[in-house]
Amino acid sequence: MTLSATGTLILRFALPASSLAPPFLVNLRWRGTRDGKPVIQNLDVASHREIRCRPFDASRDFPTNLS
Repeated sequence: MTLSATGTLILRFALPASSLAPPFLVNLRWRGTRDGKPVIQNLDVASHREIRCRPFDASRDFPTNLS
């Protein structure tokens, strides 16, 4: 079975300037019912178990005029 959806994922965190991007484990669970009984199933997210991201860092990044 494949489930797909679109939407916004919001991660809020703070890092000191010049920090490396920390790994975030992606752990999703589907909760529902099957044959009237509760079911919980772990899900893979686009085959990735972790993502790395960091906020804008003025010591490394700079805005551009590209749109």
